[in-house]
Amino acid sequence: MFRLPRQRAAASLIAVAMLLGSAAAFAPPRAEAQAAGRSVSISPDGPYQPNQEVTVSWNGFEPGPAFVTLCTRQAANAGNWEGCSEITRVAGQTGADGAGSAAFRMHSHPPLLANYVLKNGQALACVNAAGANSCAVTVSECDVDIAAEHATRENVDFAFVPPPRPPMTLPSHPVPADPGPFPQLPAGAARLQGLRTKLTDQGADAWARGLAERGLQLDVTPVSSPEVDANFASDTAQRAAWGITGLPLTGDQHDALAARGVTYTYVPVGLSALSVGVGMQYAGAPITNPTLPSDVLARIYGEPPGNGAIRDWKDPALAQGNHGCRYPQKGSAGPVQITKFYKGDRSEANLLFTSYLDALHPDLFNLTPDVSFELKDSLGSASFLTEKEAVRSLYNARYLNDNELNAVSDTDGRNGGRIASVELASALQGQAAIATITNGSGTEVRPTPEAILAGLTDPPASGLLGDGDLYFPDFEHQPATAYPMPMVFYAIVPTSYQGLPTTADGQPDVAWSQNLVGALNFMVSDDGQDLAAARGWVPLPQSFRDAAARGIAAIPTTPAPAQPGGPGGPAPGAGGLGTGGFGAGSFSDPFAAGLGTAFDGGFGDGFGTGGGTPLEAENAAATSDASATDEAEQAKLAGRRLDDSDLTPTVGLLLALAAIVLVAGRVLVLSGAAPSVPGIRRRKAGDAAKGGPGGAAPA
Repeated sequence: MFRLPRQRAAASLIAVAMLLGSAAAFAPPRAEAQAAGRSVSISPDGPYQPNQEVTVSWNGFEPGPAFVTLCTRQAANAGNWEGCSEITRVAGQTGADGAGSAAFRMHSHPPLLANYVLKNGQALACVNAAGANSCAVTVSECDVDIAAEHATRENVDFAFVPPPRPPMTLPSHPVPADPGPFPQLPAGAARLQGLRTKLTDQGADAWARGLAERGLQLDVTPVSSPEVDANFASDTAQRAAWGITGLPLTGDQHDALAARGVTYTYVPVGLSALSVGVGMQYAGAPITNPTLPSDVLARIYGEPPGNGAIRDWKDPALAQGNHGCRYPQKGSAGPVQITKFYKGDRSEANLLFTSYLDALHPDLFNLTPDVSFELKDSLGSASFLTEKEAVRSLYNARYLNDNELNAVSDTDGRNGGRIASVELASALQGQAAIATITNGSGTEVRPTPEAILAGLTDPPASGLLGDGDLYFPDFEHQPATAYPMPMVFYAIVPTSYQGLPTTADGQPDVAWSQNLVGALNFMVSDDGQDLAAARGWVPLPQSFRDAAARGIAAIPTTPAPAQPGGPGGPAPGAGGLGTGGFGAGSFSDPFAAGLGTAFDGGFGDGFGTGGGTPLEAENAAATSDASATDEAEQAKLAGRRLDDSDLTPTVGLLLALAAIVLVAGRVLVLSGAAPSVPGIRRRKAGDAAKGGPGGAAPA
């Protein structure tokens, strides 16, 4: 359920000092003690041909990840990664018994790999001019640290000196290519427009492709969750009648909709997580498996008292958090600044990340969860930053050298060392290094599907989801196996006719709502969830799908029932689709500042204005014509009353006055004038166009 963490006072400076002093207490054991009992073997025996596949086995290591790399013997002896060929590295897993194995290719020269960039791709001199072999296979518990306390090695022999290979070339686009051309929609295909949170890039694209194959164009513009909510609650010409968000409406937004008769609910559509991405190199090799405990993150992103802040990748706390594995940067003997990328605009990601750090380490983070960081990216400041752009910066820092970074105008963090909170599927698609973090139990955990699901709590088992029913983590009470930052995305949808767009004649557009229902049913179906899962999301649990089914069923899809005095009943207050797109100043919420220029004229047909004031029942009856049957019944009644001699003078006077009014009204109609009746707005001949797309709904 949605819950904002409570604010807590900072702890004492003594506690901080104790924490900062803990590096010595948790220093890694001496190299001799850790290396004892370790061994590495290779099968089959050498000498080896270049590119030959072998099996590397090891024993006596700590359970967890292990990394196998080919290095020069001199580098292996010295624990110096500069003499290793990163392109040969493979990752394995050490079991509880301390043993593990991995398939490994003997690349004495790096192979040519398309669409893969490696700075450290030079050939190793594994056979010298005299024919002597000089390489070793190392196994380390650390990513790129082959110091003796972490690594053990085995010498290898090659049968001959391999011929030189041509140099590798840099692909034109370091970010992985698009999934392919978008399916072609037939002319005149139905179009469903709306807004969505920027965190749904991967899921929304997957659904748009799937719906296009089914004949529906899904056109959802990415903004932040607060902007989705503010627009849905607004009463402007640009209001979208639905959107995908991660945050509930505010109380003021709820009240504004209720005043217009608009009711709504939330439909769970997707499940992902917020990951911590790292872009960093060490001696030209990309870091792939960093560990960043929550206290380290709090000291990086927060403002801890005293000297507790971490601003340098060489800070001892980083090695301590990585079980002693070092991450010094290439080409720098001094400090290496940590380049932080922020989530601005008080988005869901910003709230989730800062709440996580504030809940677990309020004394170290020393900021409030509603802090709005400056939106910053190495590609330049932007008011509309996508997840793809943030991930691209992390990717560039991992793989590009200084000249290549200059070529893409990516100068921040030129020596690597970037960090950002990014949506999981975007991080996976963009090949960003995803850090292992810790939860409230102190357990190191990665954002696997199992860990993400372990952190969820079920929605209510019955009824429609309201503002208080959206999931938000309870960081201090999650299971020990839970990844702490799952994210559930919800479609916010109308459940009353007043919330639907209107047609040209001012009626609720149920054709639009039928398209919305069809799209939502596809999103939460097995096919829709599988498409999103292929991009890195996690299929929704059944409890969330059940809640989604209840919400979808509540969307009006049949014509509005006739109301007394008119065939269509009261005109709904929601606007219809209209021209003009998102223009400057179209959002009433302050979070949307700057979006006017970003969207000016760019949303195609856009969204129309709200409907007219519903007619009072008595006023509506006054405008209707009596049927022939009604006239006959009224004549009989008048005849009976006229037989009463006491009423004859009064009735005669009334009939005379009525005749005068009828004649005067006829003259006014013929002359083109129209009487003004309070509560009724007369439609002119040209109002048909105004009541359709882009105009006000007719009364």
